[in-house]
Amino acid sequence: MNKDNEILLQNAINDTTISQEDVIKAQIELKKHVKNKDFYRIDQYKINFGTQISKNYSNLNQRRSFYSDCYFTKSNFTNTGFTGSIFSNCNFTNNLLKRTVFDSCNFRQCNFEYSISGNNTLEGTDFNNAVFVECTFEGITFDAGMASNAIFQSVSFKECVFLGMLWEAATFEDVYFDNCQMKGLNFEQCVFDNIHMNNTRLLFPTIPYIINGIKYLMQTDDNVQISSANSSSGLIKKEEYLKLLPILEKFYYGTKNYFPLANIYVAQNKYQDAYNAIINGVRVAMQLRSFRSLRSFCILLKTIPVLEPKHFNFVYECIQNEIGCQFFSSTDYYILSRYLGEVRQLLVNGKDGTVVGITIKTNIESNECDKLGILISVINSIIDYSSTNANNYIELRHYSPYEIFCQITANPECIFYIIGIIYSGLLGVDTLYKKYKENIKNEIDEKKSLAQIELIKAQTEQIKIDNLLKKEQIEKQSSEKIKHSQQIIQANQITINSISHNITAGSILNCDPIFQSYSASNNQ
Repeated sequence: MNKDNEILLQNAINDTTISQEDVIKAQIELKKHVKNKDFYRIDQYKINFGTQISKNYSNLNQRRSFYSDCYFTKSNFTNTGFTGSIFSNCNFTNNLLKRTVFDSCNFRQCNFEYSISGNNTLEGTDFNNAVFVECTFEGITFDAGMASNAIFQSVSFKECVFLGMLWEAATFEDVYFDNCQMKGLNFEQCVFDNIHMNNTRLLFPTIPYIINGIKYLMQTDDNVQISSANSSSGLIKKEEYLKLLPILEKFYYGTKNYFPLANIYVAQNKYQDAYNAIINGVRVAMQLRSFRSLRSFCILLKTIPVLEPKHFNFVYECIQNEIGCQFFSSTDYYILSRYLGEVRQLLVNGKDGTVVGITIKTNIESNECDKLGILISVINSIIDYSSTNANNYIELRHYSPYEIFCQITANPECIFYIIGIIYSGLLGVDTLYKKYKENIKNEIDEKKSLAQIELIKAQTEQIKIDNLLKKEQIEKQSSEKIKHSQQIIQANQITINSISHNITAGSILNCDPIFQSYSASNNQ
């Protein structure tokens, strides 16, 4: 966190009309009711910048704390709760981490380092729903902890040991395991995305439950082995494991264990079989009230490259049909409701891509259904014109007047294009559309320069330039689409009061911030 953000945060915290004396009086009264006085500490937001921390935090509540450029060493974190805290560019060395709770924490560019004379074991330490970005674990032993639903992005594990760890439904993206011992690590329903391993073994029974796990073994040249009690060394090569896929397929088919079965089919490019297995798995999950597994089936579904929006919609219909034809108790409905929102979102979004949410505020009242229908038609025509591959849904918010929320999933370039046309066509604000056209022009100029400099590649570059020029021609035609949309809006006396958008998922690195989040009103 930089100094500007530090000042803003401190100002936000200090902005109050209650005197410090009143706060202290309240603290004294509240402390009477608890044994752990730390619950009512004055500094509820612990903010630490560039400090070395060597303290006894045992049994203390450190929830929602902020640490930036800090060095933790020789600290006692036994039974310490850090839930919801943020750690940025921090180092952990020789600390006692025992039953420590890091649930829902955010670690950015942090290192858990080996100490020759210190404590290198994380015993019973939990990282459920935590996020790790560009972090390193070196020489660390994970003993009986949990990291379910955690996200590891650009993380390295070097010479680590995993004992009895539960990392169910975690996501590993651009992760490297180097010389690691996985003696007890539950990877079930985890997602592997561009991982690498060196001198590391995977546990035999867990592999079919790892999304992209079998595909990783098929495609990698990494030095990775599989545990096996049928080998004198306790290990077999990945090639030996892959030869057992037909046997695994028969077993899971015969036992109606549809998740690992579908995972095997996906790895073998048997996409129709995989789709059918997922549908059967979803139905069984509903019948057994195993609602938590629906999310994993939906994530696995997204790994099938040939699917279209109709296939995702059909899976959602299957879930709805099971709800309609079974007797669910009030408890069943309550538990299902905890997962159904995310399941619906996964299926509506369809394939992975950049996701943008666009909010359109109008002057259309609840009794003006004709106007509402016309506006929705215009929005759909813009999206259809912009891309045949975009997946979208429209949500009507019955305020007075109407507010329309549109969520679109597509590749980043398509998203930027759609955003530009919607702002320009509905509101007459062409800032984003101009920025998009400027980016296209810059790309063309850059390709032309490369072609002139590298004559050997001229033919290849010229093909790319031709494609970009075609794209530029399409942009010229888009001006007519924008003009036509504006005419329809004006002719039907529809007023768009404001439009705002936020990109909520997907990689949009190196793009102009204006495409990430923007808002405009008809007063601009």
